[in-house]
Amino acid sequence: MKRKVIQQGSSGSSTTITLPASWIKKFNIQAGDELEVIEEGSNIIISTEKEVDIPKEIHVDVRGMGAQQLARKIANMYRTGADIIHVTYENMPLISYRSNRGINVRDEIERVVTLECLGMEVEHDTPTLITLKQFGTIREQDFNNSMLQIFKKLKSQVALLVTALEKKDQNILQSMWLSDRQINKFFNFCIRILNKKGMRETKKAMFSYATLLALEEIGDQIYLVAIDIIHYKKRISPKLIKLTNDLITAIDEYSLFYHKNLDSAVSKILRLRDNVWAYKLKNKKLDTPNTILLIRLEVSYDLLVSLLEEKA
Repeated sequence: MKRKVIQQGSSGSSTTITLPASWIKKFNIQAGDELEVIEEGSNIIISTEKEVDIPKEIHVDVRGMGAQQLARKIANMYRTGADIIHVTYENMPLISYRSNRGINVRDEIERVVTLECLGMEVEHDTPTLITLKQFGTIREQDFNNSMLQIFKKLKSQVALLVTALEKKDQNILQSMWLSDRQINKFFNFCIRILNKKGMRETKKAMFSYATLLALEEIGDQIYLVAIDIIHYKKRISPKLIKLTNDLITAIDEYSLFYHKNLDSAVSKILRLRDNVWAYKLKNKKLDTPNTILLIRLEVSYDLLVSLLEEKA
């Protein structure tokens, strides 16, 4: 958008421009507020330390929802940045088909809050209404710390899968839903910070958001490998296990690219991705579990490469 420069006073020594009404409303900017003004070449960045003007309290009705829909709804409400969430529910038995756990609605709400909603606690509950509240404040530096945790948890999840494949350990495969929840916890927290605080640089905010979505999806891909192959007794190719382990290196390299913009990381990630492609070309007749793993690896590398292209 464009703004005209307005001359102030007869001497013309002072000039002003108007700020977008949508931005003023979003951050509740008032006369007398101080704004940060940063010069970057021909650009000027204007920012505020105020949080986005979002509802402090929201209400959600989860009656009639299944376990997965309920968990997604609570997490989505948490991500909005609201300080208080009122949840209307009916306590009934549920089955989580992914983890094959027998649960009830009340316990599932508390589980989602504990595992996926960092800083949020149950403040009050009745047989039909649970009130969740944020305790403590969110700081701007919490975003970078949480991003580092996502990279760390994601690498741990891949390492856990590699161990399970090498040892043919179904117990490890069954437990991987918990490691995925750990990734979701910090993912949700980062999105919550972006919604509450925003970022001074729009470009950085957009790239951070894209990175978060991609890393969360890679976590899902790894988790789904465990879910999809757990009932197969066939052996996973040692070479394919090695390529899976290499994903840890690719995530490490992307972390360097994201935080330090190291161009050397790009070539390393592309080389690791090409190794997966080469394996696919040489092995066209794989059994079902090996095919599942290969497809999930391809998707994971494609997500990382798409981020490299987005920032280029």
